[in-house]
Amino acid sequence: LAQIEVGGAALPRGVSAAAVGSEVRRMRSRFEALELPVVNGHGDLKPSNLMIPASTAAAAPSASASAAAGSTGSASAGAAPLPTVTFIDFELAGAHYRGYDLYKLFRTSGHLSHKNMRAFLRDYLRCL
Repeated sequence: LAQIEVGGAALPRGVSAAAVGSEVRRMRSRFEALELPVVNGHGDLKPSNLMIPASTAAAAPSASASAAAGSTGSASAGAAPLPTVTFIDFELAGAHYRGYDLYKLFRTSGHLSHKNMRAFLRDYLRCL
């Protein structure tokens, strides 16, 4: 906000620095009410920032769910091997509210099947 006020950064017509500040304060209070911890995050987690080699992606039917859950290629005993995942595009990485990367991923992924969403949530909750 200080950069907008001091540096004269361009805002859309009809939007004031005061209105932006008010919205930031409103959203910050909502996040604080949810008691979401601030964690290190990617900041731009979306399918185009996950690289899964074709050879391993084809071997795992729930590759997108495993990738989104942060798979590093390890597998549980008796389970099919998980794909190797490489995260790219880290310029927005830093402190974020926990859950922001999930929001970004689901917002930009398009439609996920019920089966893949359940697999993702099951693996995510298991890792908490």
